[in-house]
Amino acid sequence: MNDDWILDVLADLRVFVEKKGMHATADILTDACLLAAADLKVGRARWQQELMDLNDGGAVKISGIHPAC
Repeated sequence: MNDDWILDVLADLRVFVEKKGMHATADILTDACLLAAADLKVGRARWQQELMDLNDGGAVKISGIHPAC
């Protein structure tokens, strides 16, 4: 699953509003892009950890909560 497209959309919006002179909105879109990138990275790390847990003989409950929690 590749959700990186959202970063492209945010970047395109930022370029558009910057050209329109909407500098405050451009700044907020820069922040949104950074937050989205961080969220995507955390989501990937969580997914990779769950795969490692399964490969190590562990199991993730259907609720998504790790058995150790």
